Amino acid sequence: MYEAFGWQPPAFAHVGLLQDRNGQKLSKRNLDLDLSTFRRDLGIFPEALVNYVALLGWSHNASKDVMSLNQLIENVRTLRLSVIGILADGDVV
Repeated sequence: MYEAFGWQPPAFAHVGLLQDRNGQKLSKRNLDLDLSTFRRDLGIFPEALVNYVALLGWSHNASKDVMSLNQLIENVRTLRLSVIGILADGDVV
């Protein structure tokens, strides 16, 4: 489709499967949370959730894991993706 419109295609990347603590794939059917629940009921700020989700499945050269959105964008240039399943542990957020 990009070629048909004469557009430059973006670089695509794919991270490994997100898994829960039991090694089962995460599914929307297993979670009873919506985005508002994280802030309202769990006290997790949107910026913290974005930071946590953005760092799932890849490593970077930065010396810290708490980054602003701009820092995340800058560090994605040093992208090293994980090829194994990724543990999405809500306690880490």
